[in-house]
Amino acid sequence: SGDVQISVSQGVPPFVVATSAGQDLQILDVAVSYSDNDNCVVRADLEIDASNAGELAGHKVAVPLGTAAHYGFLRQMDHFGVDIASLEVVDMAPPDGAAAIAQGAVDMMCGWGGSLRRALEHGNVLLTGAEKEALGILVFDVTSAPANFIAENPDLVAKFLAVTAEANAGWNDGSMVE
Repeated sequence: SGDVQISVSQGVPPFVVATSAGQDLQILDVAVSYSDNDNCVVRADLEIDASNAGELAGHKVAVPLGTAAHYGFLRQMDHFGVDIASLEVVDMAPPDGAAAIAQGAVDMMCGWGGSLRRALEHGNVLLTGAEKEALGILVFDVTSAPANFIAENPDLVAKFLAVTAEANAGWNDGSMVE
């Protein structure tokens, strides 16, 4: 609608959807990378891990379609050679997926944040965040803006990015006081 000039921490899937629909947005920066906070969890009792991930065929998986978790799921299944058509994929929000894996209603769930942490009480990830990154499975949010806003306000955009980088650095090294 043009009501937002700069979006901080926009997920890559929504960015791709927006630009594919014709919105003239540009990525300004990577806002955050969260490979360990977005993942898929396999029920522990199945004893499926990276060494035997092919055994996932025929299992039921809760995945929030159209999200970074969906992207990560697809890339991991591709890496392990698991045909998506061999799985029963259910479009399920992460909180519902975490509940479903806890109840044994699904064999694997994909999600993030608190839902991922709850799911980990009942299973394990196939790949750690570092292992996914090493394979090029990157999960991150971007800072984006409309191209015309960037062109009309280059100094403002540069200052915004500098202040944001400084605040992030202060947060990360503990020098920024809340």
